[in-house]
Amino acid sequence: MSEKPKLLVIDDQPFIVAIFTELFRSDEIDLISASNGEDGLDLALKEEPNLIFLDIEMPRMDGLSVCKKLRQDPRFESTPIFLLSAKGEGPSDDEQQEIGVTGYLTKPFSPLQIYSLIKQHLNI
Repeated sequence: MSEKPKLLVIDDQPFIVAIFTELFRSDEIDLISASNGEDGLDLALKEEPNLIFLDIEMPRMDGLSVCKKLRQDPRFESTPIFLLSAKGEGPSDDEQQEIGVTGYLTKPFSPLQIYSLIKQHLNI
């Protein structure tokens, strides 16, 4: 039996984590979450998730710093990382490439868009 894929959501807004939880309540995904960048980085290093959604503005360590640190670890070279932000404009395409993010989503985002991305990147 293969291990369930792990999805890590790092966001300081509980309702964002609740959206992910609701979307995948009955699916074969292990959803793990953290409410700040520092705890999220520790959790990522410990759990080695298959996909990460990461808020940009958080307490204790911002999402861009978390992403940069993860990309320095060979275990996370190809892990899809999506940035989430309440601001209308995110990093440019060049900045996203430099940071190593897979994509960027503006809050509020469509739950269907999230669902589709997760299904696609976790091959489920």
